[in-house]
Amino acid sequence: MQTLSFDIQHQLNTLQSQQALELYAQAICLELHGMDLEPEKVQRLLQTVVDWRYGVYALSAGEVVGIAGFQQPNGSFTGAGNWRSILKALGYKAFWRLMRSPLNHGPQHFADSEMWHNGLYVAPAHRRQGIAKALLQRIADVAKYPGYQQLTLRVAHDNNTAKTLYQTLGYQPQQATSAYQCLTKTVLN
Repeated sequence: MQTLSFDIQHQLNTLQSQQALELYAQAICLELHGMDLEPEKVQRLLQTVVDWRYGVYALSAGEVVGIAGFQQPNGSFTGAGNWRSILKALGYKAFWRLMRSPLNHGPQHFADSEMWHNGLYVAPAHRRQGIAKALLQRIADVAKYPGYQQLTLRVAHDNNTAKTLYQTLGYQPQQATSAYQCLTKTVLN
């Protein structure tokens, strides 16, 4: 396997934003595989709910190959839409399937000293190149600047690869729900 050269950045141009939308749509389609959502509806959903300012991106040769989102008290990678805009993007039947899915975490409640990591995806052809680790390290850097003391994330119970990565990077298991395990990491300034 050839080692990939990539850069991590916080802002995207218009073409890169479209690439990021398509890449993240792949991730959501995989997550919602049992819901029978058409990729076009997923892209409309993402256009409604994603705020690209709350993400970091891995680029290789100008192409977006990885995405990691975060949530702060003032905004979120996946929190830009409201229920009406989501309903309009998906249609009634798909909207209610989404509301009953494990992806609908409900509102996140966190302390002022805490930032949430909410979404990580690396294109399959670019995995095992250090991209996920680099994206997570950049998220930790973003958290340090305004003085957050803790990063928190959720991971599906059956996603052992991700849990291993997170624990390797210093995330510690916390409370769990029926679908997800929460992990936290202390961020030192």
